[in-house]
Amino acid sequence: KACGVKCEKFYLGFDIGADRKLADYEQARGYFEMLDEASPWVTVKRIGTTTLGKPMIAVILSAPANLEKLDRYIDISRRLADPRKLTPAEAAALVAEGKIVTMITPSLHATEVGAMQMTLELAYTVAAQKDERLSKALEQAILYIVPTNPDGLQMVVDWYKKWLGT
Repeated sequence: KACGVKCEKFYLGFDIGADRKLADYEQARGYFEMLDEASPWVTVKRIGTTTLGKPMIAVILSAPANLEKLDRYIDISRRLADPRKLTPAEAAALVAEGKIVTMITPSLHATEVGAMQMTLELAYTVAAQKDERLSKALEQAILYIVPTNPDGLQMVVDWYKKWLGT
């Protein structure tokens, strides 16, 4: 169930962006999975395994109706990726039916920790449906969040926590 105004504080024990606090990859993954369970606007899919054996995920944010037809929208995007295989009429029909698909890849460079923290807040904003403009935009779009360096992020946050205050 939804956890209220300060969902991150409920789950993480601190507000996202709080001084001297960072969510590590395992906390972030768990938080995204909690939002998936609590909201029809969030879906988490396992997409592989990291070098160190952690589950890699994609967090998908969109209107519930779009998430229900996600496979169709992925197929449309794949077909439009090479329009040489389509007639102009087929391409136009797919463009009209399809959705905008965008991807955020936080933590490509593990020491750039802010982007990963921000995606937690973004996912909560979508899940809690507190931003009408964002909700309206997600009726036309599908947003993927794919943490691209989970092992590196975990190492950096572990190092930070170990040496914090020394």
